[in-house]
Amino acid sequence: MLTCPNCQGKGKITGPKWVPVTIQREKTCPSCRGTGKFDPKFSGWVGCSRCKNWGTIEPLIESPMCPKCKGKGMVPSCRKDE
Repeated sequence: MLTCPNCQGKGKITGPKWVPVTIQREKTCPSCRGTGKFDPKFSGWVGCSRCKNWGTIEPLIESPMCPKCKGKGMVPSCRKDE
């Protein structure tokens, strides 16, 4: 297992990045599901540009899942932006 690149091994992320820092909140990392570890078979993944690694998109209405990463916060590095 590798250290999760989304949360840097903390198991939690702060965001979402599209709201002011003063009202950002912490949540379980969608990439590693709070473990802080990332499966090596996904080591070629990068942060999702659509949701900024958050797994949900704005506006935050009942946590709409990001359609690009399917809520994981990361996408394969070879995937083209949609």
